[in-house]
Amino acid sequence: DWSSDVCSSDLSQKEMLAHQYETVNVENGGRLNISLSDGSQVTVDAGSEFRYFTNYENERHVYLKGEAAFNVAHDANRPFYVHAGNAIVRVVGTRFNVRSWEVNPDVVVTVAEGRVLVGLVDSLQSETTMLTKGEQSTVTEDRVLPKKQVDPERYFAWMKNEIYFENAPVKEVVSQLERWYNLKYEFEDQQALEEKITLQIRWANIDEVNRIISLETGTTVVRDGKVIHFLQKKMN
Repeated sequence: DWSSDVCSSDLSQKEMLAHQYETVNVENGGRLNISLSDGSQVTVDAGSEFRYFTNYENERHVYLKGEAAFNVAHDANRPFYVHAGNAIVRVVGTRFNVRSWEVNPDVVVTVAEGRVLVGLVDSLQSETTMLTKGEQSTVTEDRVLPKKQVDPERYFAWMKNEIYFENAPVKEVVSQLERWYNLKYEFEDQQALEEKITLQIRWANIDEVNRIISLETGTTVVRDGKVIHFLQKKMN
């Protein structure tokens, strides 16, 4: 139970003024490694926003919109909190990944080493879920889903220019492609964006990835420079 020491998702203006903090926006096609003042290491993916304090006194709080991998320096006296969407992740020292994109309100937390507590950010009395190595949980708008066993390295693979989607809507996949490749995707049939696909993407031939998406959605893909069009197939 952490109800006694979790703060709200946003610090008050007074608290903000009492600290020095940095906000980093990673451009599409980019990636950023950040060393925090406590020795923790954070890798932030393309298209993400990351806010962190340049000095910590007691608790350590960071704020994420997007995706980042964390290797948190152990400090039993100063818990580390990640605020992402409706989720809050509490950790003392561990390696874990947080995926929190606006295109999908669910926040996915995956642990590779150590353990973390996952709960709803604005509900201090809500139940929390403890995750240890090889476990993953998803936080929806109103609850923390039961944890499951996964291969954690699959969810860190984006740091090696690979990413895995399991039964994900097409709109989530193409949003990732837009961030990584700095492209724009347009679908003639908006319903195709809601179709679910399972796909592993490697940083290689984007045209091959687009071909797979067109096959899965029954569309015709046409590339016009940095704009990728998926057209409805004409009936004979």
